[in-house]
Amino acid sequence: MISIKRVIVALVWLVMLGMPIYVVLNELPPGFWGLADANVIRAVFMRLIGLALFTLITQQILMQEFRPFFSKIMGPYFTKRYHIIVGTFTLLFALLHPILYYVSALAQGSRFLDVASGQGYPWPTRYFYLLGPFSLLILICTALSGLLRRAKWLQKYWYLIHKLNYLLFITAFVHSWNVGSDVQTNQIIRTLWLVYLTVIVLGFINKFVLTKYRARFNQTTASESSNGEPVKPLTAES
Repeated sequence: MISIKRVIVALVWLVMLGMPIYVVLNELPPGFWGLADANVIRAVFMRLIGLALFTLITQQILMQEFRPFFSKIMGPYFTKRYHIIVGTFTLLFALLHPILYYVSALAQGSRFLDVASGQGYPWPTRYFYLLGPFSLLILICTALSGLLRRAKWLQKYWYLIHKLNYLLFITAFVHSWNVGSDVQTNQIIRTLWLVYLTVIVLGFINKFVLTKYRARFNQTTASESSNGEPVKPLTAES
């Protein structure tokens, strides 16, 4: 029997992916696909891929932050395999975003070096544009570190490299927030992005700050209990 919690998690995942895509498609004028030229259609696909890509990155980091929660509901094996398979797909999917942008820009007569260096953007937007290729580089490093984690030369460092996903989220968020046309103009998508940012930050604090604090507190409590001393409960005043 399928657990209700599993269904809820799956629905949340689908809504996260589907909502920004629906918002973009819903704003297209009637008959768009039959009337628009190739460059305009490529631009729309690039927008859709960018929104879906940022959502996938967010979901991967959420699974990394709240692994015990997802393992309990979806099962440890499924959670691990999903994280690996979708992470690999996200890397391959991420390559489509710059490819479509380069193809569209080059088809309109732009030079490759101008496109690569963001010459079409004014300062400081050019800096935000260049965060896109930098985010892709981080994604390549983090994804490959996970795939090659069993290699002897990488076993000691792969998880440290994998933590760069947090830097990836920050750079991708800043890039999307300042360059992405839909994030700049659509309030629904902007709100969704801010929700993602808030949850990621809270998850980071929980995983790397509160978890260690709770572990130290539990260790101290256990030590005091073994010595026969009364344990004072943790309160806001203590």
